[in-house]
Amino acid sequence: CPLCHDYADAIWKYNLCSHITHCHPTANVMLYKDLWVISLEECILMRREYLMMPRQRRRKENGWGNGVHISWKHGTAMAFRYENIFVLLLCWIN
Repeated sequence: CPLCHDYADAIWKYNLCSHITHCHPTANVMLYKDLWVISLEECILMRREYLMMPRQRRRKENGWGNGVHISWKHGTAMAFRYENIFVLLLCWIN
């Protein structure tokens, strides 16, 4: 950032406008427009990279071989079981 001290952390180009607005509220953001504006070529390349990204992540198996094994006692089945017992207790009390 041209307004920060020399020893301050670096600011990413894409966050520079927001940084100047929030950290230097008295500064005129438009004076530094050439530092944070994205060119048409860069915008096209970024869009291509965005569209080529995989959209779904692979799910890891939750069993003995891969990932973390969750026992039956710590799974969601026990939560539903206790919820049903709580409902039965409420019905019995009333």
